Amino acid sequence: MRNLLLFTLILIDSDFKLPNTWTKDFKIVLYTTPGMKDEAVNITYTFDSCEYVKREGTIKKTTAFALTTSQKNEILKKLTDLKIDKIKSIKSQKKPMMDESSSGICFYDTKEFCLGGGSITNYNEQDSKNYSIAYNYLLEFAEPKKK
Repeated sequence: MRNLLLFTLILIDSDFKLPNTWTKDFKIVLYTTPGMKDEAVNITYTFDSCEYVKREGTIKKTTAFALTTSQKNEILKKLTDLKIDKIKSIKSQKKPMMDESSSGICFYDTKEFCLGGGSITNYNEQDSKNYSIAYNYLLEFAEPKKK
């Protein structure tokens, strides 16, 4: 199945700041859009849980687990240390490509702050590194553990 990447989500709100503590209104959504592999992941961290949804072709698998206060604090500390809420994108001249996957992290509270990944998103070197570390950290934190 061929997919055309129609957009990259980059909404920068310079007023956004990660909360010091996880409130009931705060959530994090991490996603990948399907590319040539026709595989997508959507992870949602809320006040009390984490839901991991992986779709490969027509097969969808969902797992979920409760988030403890210490896990939420660990996530917020990691993202704060990476200064994820300070990342700024650099305008790209690249065009979306056929069959290319994309990724992103969105933070929701009273505002929305999203960072996109993929070939048409550019960050300075340090922001790019921090985005990658944050994305992989959140992905690995939520992935179902293999037994």
